[in-house]
Formats: sequence, C-alpha cells, structure tokens
Amino acid sequence: MDPPLFQIQLGSSLIKESLKETPIALSSSDEITYIATQNAIYSTTNGIYLSKIFDSIHRIKDIYSLPHINIIIIVYDDILEIRNINNIENLSVDIRPIGLKSNGVFTWNNLSSKHISSSNSIHSNSDLMSLATIVIDSTTSDYKFENEESTDLISYIGITSKNQIVILKWINNKFVDRYNLYLSNIEYLEFINENQLICIASTNSNDLINVNLKNSKISHHNLLNYLHIKNSVISFNNNSQLANISYFNNRITFLKYDSYITLSYPTLKDFTLFKIKNTNFKYSKLLFPFIFLIYDNHIEIRSISDFKLFQNIQMNSIIRLDYHDKNLSILSKDRITILQLIDYNKILDLLYHEKDYDNAILLVENLDISNFTNLKRKDNNFAQLKFETLRKFQLLKAINLIHSINDDENFSKSMDIFIEYLAAPNIVISNISNDLKLIIENTEKSITNEQKSQIYQLIRFLTDSRRKLIKLLDNKYTIFKYNNLEISLSIYKSEDSNFSISENLKLLDNYLFDCYLLVNPKMINPFLRLKTFCDIEMVEQKCKDYNLLDQLTTFYYTRKEYLKSIEILLNMNKIDELVKFLQKIIQLKDLPINLIIDNLQIIINYNPNNFDLLLLNDNIDYSYVDYKSIIQYLNKTNQHDYLLKYLEYLIFIQNIVNLEIINDLFDNYLKNINTNYDKIEKLYKKGNYNANQILKKLKNLPISSQSKRLMIPPLMKLGKYDEVLGIFIYDLKDIKSCVEFCIQIRELKNDSLSRGLIFKIIDICLKNKDYKSIIDYILNNTDLDYINFEEILIKLPKNISINLMSSYLVMNMKKLNTENHNLIIKSELLKVNVIDLKLNKMGLERKMFKLTQNSICVHCGRNFNKSEIMCFHPNGDVVHYKCSKTM
Repeated sequence: MDPPLFQIQLGSSLIKESLKETPIALSSSDEITYIATQNAIYSTTNGIYLSKIFDSIHRIKDIYSLPHINIIIIVYDDILEIRNINNIENLSVDIRPIGLKSNGVFTWNNLSSKHISSSNSIHSNSDLMSLATIVIDSTTSDYKFENEESTDLISYIGITSKNQIVILKWINNKFVDRYNLYLSNIEYLEFINENQLICIASTNSNDLINVNLKNSKISHHNLLNYLHIKNSVISFNNNSQLANISYFNNRITFLKYDSYITLSYPTLKDFTLFKIKNTNFKYSKLLFPFIFLIYDNHIEIRSISDFKLFQNIQMNSIIRLDYHDKNLSILSKDRITILQLIDYNKILDLLYHEKDYDNAILLVENLDISNFTNLKRKDNNFAQLKFETLRKFQLLKAINLIHSINDDENFSKSMDIFIEYLAAPNIVISNISNDLKLIIENTEKSITNEQKSQIYQLIRFLTDSRRKLIKLLDNKYTIFKYNNLEISLSIYKSEDSNFSISENLKLLDNYLFDCYLLVNPKMINPFLRLKTFCDIEMVEQKCKDYNLLDQLTTFYYTRKEYLKSIEILLNMNKIDELVKFLQKIIQLKDLPINLIIDNLQIIINYNPNNFDLLLLNDNIDYSYVDYKSIIQYLNKTNQHDYLLKYLEYLIFIQNIVNLEIINDLFDNYLKNINTNYDKIEKLYKKGNYNANQILKKLKNLPISSQSKRLMIPPLMKLGKYDEVLGIFIYDLKDIKSCVEFCIQIRELKNDSLSRGLIFKIIDICLKNKDYKSIIDYILNNTDLDYINFEEILIKLPKNISINLMSSYLVMNMKKLNTENHNLIIKSELLKVNVIDLKLNKMGLERKMFKLTQNSICVHCGRNFNKSEIMCFHPNGDVVHYKCSKTM
C-alpha cells in the first residue's frame, strides 16, 4: 500500500547505549513501552530514552502490561508475578505469585474488545420490512452504535502450563475470581467473550476446545470432521504446524507456516484459505486489524481478513514487536523503534482508491466510534456517521460484485447488500448488466435459468426498497429508526445530491412491473392494486400487447379512472365482471353516481338478479351512495318493481328514514291497500311520516274497514284520540280494540288520559245500551286495575240483567277470595315472625346475668353490696373481686 501505513517514527534509540544485556521481551501500553532483559525491566516513552525500573533476582522470560487495571505481569521460569504498573517494586496485594511453568499468557478485556465487534454485522436479523414502519417521535443526537453492555470494565488473564490453565478475572480495578481448568499442553488460547474461550493443545492441533466459563462446560470440535477439505490443508502437524490463532468478527483465524485459514465460529463454516509463499517467518502476532509476520530482516504487515500485504518494514535482527493503540513497537538486537499508524480516515481513503472495499468494511465495522471523531458533523452523531461510512463501502462492494463474473451467487450477494444498506434504485438498476436490462425492458420471454434467478433477486431488492421510499414520501415518516440510527432522505442523498424519491419510485415500479411480467405474471394484479408510480402509457401498452385486460382494469381502478375500466369490461362483454367492478366502486367516497346509473340497465337486461347484487346486497357498504339519484332514475324509467324493492331495502334494511323516500313508499303501498296492508302497518312503525298527508290520501280512497284502520296510527300521531274512538266504535264497531287502544294510550301517555278515554267509551256504550261490551271488555279486563269500578257500576242501570253481570260477579268473588287467602297467609307469616323474635329474646336473656339485692356470690355465699367490685367469669358465674383472687 502506498503510502505505507506505519510511516511516522515517534522515536528510535540504540539499546546498547542503555542496556548491558540482550533484550528478550517487549510490551506496549498507552505511551510507555516496556523492555525486558533476563534480569531487569526498562521503560521508554516513544522510544527516545530508556530508564531501568526493576531489577530481578530471577531470570525473566517475558512481560505483559495491562495499564487499564494497573498491573504488569512478569513471567519467570517457574513462577509468574503480578505487580503494580505504577510502582513495579510492589507485588499485587490481591494475587500471590503463581507457581507454575507458563507456556503463554493471554489477555482480554471488554474495553479493547469493543474495537473488534463480535456481532455478525452492525445490523440485526430483524425483518427489513420493519425498517420503514418504526417512527422516531423525537430526533435524538447521540445514539450508541453498539448494543447496550455492562459499563463495568471486565478483564481476563489466561495462563497456560503443561497440566492446567489458570484464568484470573478483574472487574474494573478489582480482582474478583480465579478459575483452574485442567487441560493439558494448551499452547494457543483466545478469549471469545467474557464467558467463553477457545484453545488448542500442542499434542492434538486439530482439536478445537471450547470452554464456557459460566458453567464450566468443555466441548471439543475435530476440525477435520467439520471442514470438508484435504487433511493436509488443515493439518497442523510436522512442517505445516500451527503458528498462531486469533478471533475477530465471529471468525477464527489459524496462522500456519504455509497458509492462513479463516472460518466462521461457532458454525465452523465459510472456510477461506490463503497460501503463504515465504514460509520462513520466525515469529508472528495477530493483533486486530493486522497480522505481523517477523522474519530475520523484515516485517510483513498483512490484513487479518484476507491476508493482503499492507506494508513491508525492513529491519535487521528483530526480536519482538507489540502493537497498542496505533503504536507499533519493534525491538531488535540493538535498537527499539516506535512507529505510529497513520490516521484511520487516511487508511480508508487509501483502501477506497485501491478498491479494497472488504478491508475498508472490516475497519469501519470493528473500529471504535472515537476513530471517526476528527470528521466534522453538526450534530456529533458519530454512530450515524459510522453507519453512513460503512454504507458507502458496502454499496461499492456490492457494485463490484455485480460487475464481477456474472454468476448467480455474486448477484444474490450484491442484492443482499443493496437491501441491507438502503441502496437507491437508480444506482442498482444502472449497475446491472446491459444484457439483463434489455431482457427486462423488452420483456423477452426466452431467458436462461440464471437470468430468471437474477430477476427474482432483483425483485427482492425492488420490493424492499419500495417499502422504504414510500414511507419517506409521507411527511409523518420522514425519519424512521433503524438499529438506533436515523434513516432519512439524507441517507439517499449522500451519494446523489439530486436524488428524487418520486423519480426513483417511477423507475423502480417500471422495472418491477417488467420483472413480474417476465417471471411471475400472477403478481401483476396484486402489484397494480397498489398505488403505483409506473409510466401509464407503458403499462397500458404492455397490458394490451399481452392481453392482460383484467390487470389493466385493476390499474385503472387504482388510478380512479373507472370509466376506462368499465369500457374495457363492456368491450370484452364481461357483464359478471362488470357487476363485481360496480360493486367495488359503489362503496367509494365521492364516486360519480352516473357510472352506476349509466350501466344499471345493462346489467339488469343481462340478468335481473344483478339489480339485487348491486343495490340490495348486505355485504356492500352503501354509506356514500346517492340513493336519491337512483330513485329518480327508477322513477324516470318507470321501473316500479325495482323502485319498490329499492325503497323497501333503504327503509327496512338500511334504516334510512328520510321523509321523502318514506312518502314515496307510502304512495306505492296505497295504490293497493288490500295487498299492502301489513307493509303499511310495518312502515307506520318507522314513525317518520307526514300524518296529515297520509290521512288526506287515505280519505281519498274508497271507504273500507282497512282504510279506516289505517287512519288510526296517523290520528294517534296527531293526538286526535276522540276520532280514533269514533273509528273503533262507530266505523269498526270494535269495542275490544277500542279498549286495547286506551290501554296503549296509558303506556304512551298517562293514566289520566287513558282513564278519560275509557269513560268516554262507557258513556257511548251506555248511550247505545251496549252493556255487554262494558262488562266483557272493561269490567272483566284485569289490565284496567287503575280504573275505579265502583264509578262504572254506579253508571250502569239498576235493572241490568243478573245473567249479564254474572261473569263480572264471579270474577270479582274469585278476586276477593284470592285477596282473603293472601291476607290469611300474611297473618300466619307474622305469627311465625313473632315466635322467632321471642326465641331470639330468650336466647339473649340466657346469656345475661340479672343482678338484684338478693343475688349472692357463688364462692362465699354473701350478698353483693353496691360499692363492691364484682368479677364476671367466662362460665357465667359472678363473684366478689376478692373471692376471685382466692379461687
């Protein structure tokens, strides 16, 4: 890579000027680098000056510094010490020296692990449909890019020896736990997270061991069984032995002396292999995002992702190196050199110009947000900026994939990326191959299976993108939430400042229509039912060319061009389909009613039942129908039978009680009252009619008992009760119904009015000497209990026949007997209640003690005086208080 990544030299000093011995170990922490010889430890700031900080009486083998928990680890031959990094002379107060012969020391903490994401990507596995359905109620300016984690700093140190692994745990700066894992000959160890680690033993390099620190569960994975490749490739024996392992981004890496292998974990799939030409490196370090291969006279710096060579540093007699916080410390036989990594944003620029999008994505996905702080942003939302940067490289990678070897797998991968990172439709469509474009735009039916598969993949992108863009059209949803990030129109405008939602939706829908036409014509109808942005002329022409008239009808309906749809159906003579179409549009708001009226006669002529299907259908919502226009049309065309059916449906089924249509129905019914008598009675119950008009019309009809009876409801509505009595008594001679009418008046009005009408009936009957009606329908009527019968009896003539009165007298005697019987029962019940009260009284008295001047103490036998204190025992005895003390 040009320019080199490590080009800034912070410092370089000759070791021989400061050290009397050959250095053997190196460890970097923040701005300090520690160098160890066999008997001492030195420190340097930026490699400019070395100062001795510790003398050892034991032979030092290695050192490790962990400044975030203030410790430095010193490894001797048979012991390991943990000392205070600020005062190395002091041992840690929490941990005594560990007596074991260490094979290696491995460290991990969740602070540095945040630089290496352990999630598959920054995106969740949630359905991307939901992207455009979640609304941000209020805009926030500081989203956390990572998932919510513990705010505690968790640190681990893993120490391997011949027979066991010792795991030490810190939370913040406090040592909290120690684990002893009895696994033999562990040579390589890597922490996955705070609960898991993986390791490999030197005796069986093909056995990958997983240890769950939470439940102490140990599982083994034979790599040869999981990876379906030649044994020699994965085998770590003999001259192709394992040199190092690492874990990042849900992948395990195996560095061999002849190859570099990566595979996903824990699935152990997605295997990649890179051959190493120069196999004689003597030392290696895997520190994200780099692989450092140390040779005798140079260092190769490669990508941990794809083994790409980033830089070659020439230097002789290299002993060790360490990489920490962008600083690379290199220890050679006679010199300590510290180089600094160039700014990460410059690295991204270099990778962009080299079109190395995979390594750019690796950095952006896994680097901490703080690495982007030097880029200016008004709202300081660095997580948002990080997503947009990642999106830029992901989309470039997808475009590269789509332009690479035109195979189905690459096409599918590119569409996955376009969907996940919200690619604009115009970018995707402009980058698909010209051959595929011509096939789609010209709707060529002869396509290969691979092209067909690619069209299905393109449909997947188009439908997903359509959902998101349509949401952004709505002013209410100009911003939606995606993994705690703000997705708005600015995302799409980041690569095209002239981006237009409407133009992109038009392009998208045109292609989606063509794709459906090619590979899935059944989807055209559902698609055209939506509010589409397709070019109208294009859809019309292609539907006509391919005889998709049903689909074209749907298209016109969605665009509210109903007349065009009707014309197509009429030209095709599809009357049944026309009825269904009219059923659909009759429910629409603001529908021109002439579309229904103009085609009503056509569908009736084809089948009379179509009238009922369209206008008398309980499954249709007629809320917006202009029924007056329909009534007017049926009247105008003299279609009386249909008019009568329609009026009845409106009033009795739809409960429309408009005075005008009710009068219309009355007019129709009154043409034949003999046939329609029951219907008129039913119509009266609706109540909303002009009583005077109805009476006038009834009076103009030939006189009959039915016409007279039909006058009663409007007369009652007008309150002309005397005229009602006259109809019942004189015209109908129906005293029984007349009395029932009076009882009905009582329910509707009050007792006084009803009573007055009853006495009017009595007076008329007396005048007509119709005594029998008075006795049968009034005196013998139990519903008239609010009438004083004595007043009626006084009015009756004294010479009335006893036979005529017998029914009343018998009924009255039965009534008196019943009342007498009820009184007897009430009397007996009262006696029972008195007895019950007496028993209750006696029970209460038994519980009481009556104290008189003759009462005596049951203990001493003396009488009670008024001034004495008495004691009441639970058993009912009463004694003197003094006597109770001696009891």
